[in-house]
Amino acid sequence: MTPAISAYPWAWAWTVASAVMAAVLLLAAGGSVTPLTFAMSVAGFACLAGLHRLYATRRPDRVLAAVTGGVAVAMGSAMMAGVISLMAARLGAPLADPWLAGADAALGIDTPRLVAAAAARPWLSYGLGAAYLSSFPLIFAAIVYFAVTRREERLWELCAGFAGVMTVCTLISAATPAVGAFAHYALSDDILRALPPGAGLYHLPVFEAYRSGAWATVDFTRLQGVVTFPSIHCGLALMTAYAFRRDRFLAWPMAIWNGVVILSTIPIGGHYVIDLIAGAAVWAMVATLARTPLGAPSGLPQAVMPERASAIHGLNVQASAQQKVSDARLRRA
Repeated sequence: MTPAISAYPWAWAWTVASAVMAAVLLLAAGGSVTPLTFAMSVAGFACLAGLHRLYATRRPDRVLAAVTGGVAVAMGSAMMAGVISLMAARLGAPLADPWLAGADAALGIDTPRLVAAAAARPWLSYGLGAAYLSSFPLIFAAIVYFAVTRREERLWELCAGFAGVMTVCTLISAATPAVGAFAHYALSDDILRALPPGAGLYHLPVFEAYRSGAWATVDFTRLQGVVTFPSIHCGLALMTAYAFRRDRFLAWPMAIWNGVVILSTIPIGGHYVIDLIAGAAVWAMVATLARTPLGAPSGLPQAVMPERASAIHGLNVQASAQQKVSDARLRRA
């Protein structure tokens, strides 16, 4: 079974799992959703999933099947992960910042010094800010790119990684809520002013509003990432670079750019270094699972597994050619 075939059901399985866990945490945390934005989000997901099914089976179109399916998985899992992370904050587990900072110290890493070094170089800090903000747009751009270039195996590998990392990282955050390195170390105003606006603290007002109990309702038009540990951005950067590993022209540019994204998670995302290690571990686990068979390959639409359809077509052509040669020999005999 190829990675393309195994990753396809994993992508949808993670999406379903994220929806189930979002519902569980809503109940556990006593939260709710705004009916209109929830209905709009569900309708958008259902429309994309329905179009994917249409173009994968009844009206086969490889590009449209890949685009609609990939965007459905990414959009659906991202929305549900947003709900999980906000409800996780409401559960009120003890802050993990003391032991996260201790882990960095045990590794010999002075996180505030790393932030100060970036702040002292405005060209660097603003470049890192641009890289940090590119993570999610790059995922959706990659989905379209792999669909148009008909590399569905890479697309579904990326989607399975995205949905899995979003789900697992947000679930872990329920037990490891954190305000982040900037707030924990109380970095000086001079450092904060030298960085892009909101760097390291952008998530804090929303995180504290849900954690304190002041907010309980999720508005799907205003979802905000609040996860510190593990680092979702690190996982996104690794999966994006990995997806392009065999691209003739983009492999190295994507590897370098996503390396910059990982660096940006400290001075822009407000992460501890241990967050990155954990984020990388989550991605490695999810990527390994995506190569493991989940369900029967025969149950997958051929439009999302063209390598299988091509192989079958090739065998049919080969068998036909062999039959013609055999018939010709019989006629000569």
